[in-house]
Amino acid sequence: MKEKYSLKGVGYVVLFLEFLLIFLFLYVLYQNREDWVLILIFFLLGLSMEVIGVDVVHAYTYKGFLTLYSVPIAIPLAWSVILYTSFKLVRSLGGPLWFLPFASAFFTVLLDLAMDPVMSSAGVWTWLRGLSPSDFFGVPLYNFWGWFLAGFVAGLCALKHKDKRRGNRSAFVLYLLYVLLWFPLMWVLRYVPYLLSYYLFWGLILIIGIFVRIWGFTKEVVSLDVVLVRWSFYLASLIVFVWSGLYVSQPYLVSALVSFYLIEIFVSRMYDVL
Repeated sequence: MKEKYSLKGVGYVVLFLEFLLIFLFLYVLYQNREDWVLILIFFLLGLSMEVIGVDVVHAYTYKGFLTLYSVPIAIPLAWSVILYTSFKLVRSLGGPLWFLPFASAFFTVLLDLAMDPVMSSAGVWTWLRGLSPSDFFGVPLYNFWGWFLAGFVAGLCALKHKDKRRGNRSAFVLYLLYVLLWFPLMWVLRYVPYLLSYYLFWGLILIIGIFVRIWGFTKEVVSLDVVLVRWSFYLASLIVFVWSGLYVSQPYLVSALVSFYLIEIFVSRMYDVL
């Protein structure tokens, strides 16, 4: 991919993002020391999926400085922060237990829908395969299914936490369904036209958004550290959008960034902290 805008750019942008993500990770880890094992598990989950994507499948490649198995160390740190803050959001959800993994997946994907188009267009990473006319602002749709899967796993952790006093039957059933249904679904989707999977994905997002709003997302104000960390991801994307010159060459990208930022604030009622 050849950028038409100047990036003394990609190098400085990548350096900015790496320092930001390392800082956010350390901040979240310090503020939530009681959950350090869970944060580490999310880090290892992100690292595993990234190594598969970069070194095994060769679906994309990164520009970065501090790397581990061809993956910039900041990327799995970002995974752990995004998944953990999604987990923290759904812990205060008032809906039924079975709904928590879907709500966690919803907020995980929402953040990625805003970030990925900006970062890939700015050259922070480059997609090598999977692109088609029905991709989302230059990002293959299977990328969002992967984030949905990861967010669902984070939600299972929240479900298990909420279900401690009632035993783990609900968690066990969802784990079983996850194994039996998710991987066959991912395999089948390889043979479904991208356009159809696009509408299925958006239909799912719409349904989840409606249910979250009907049940009322939070019974308590979302903790300030979670709000600030998630807002910083959107702000960082906006900075990269302007810094890299995308506002001139691809101004429409800001529509995804702003839209999903507002949706997250609206359905999670994160504005309650202000």
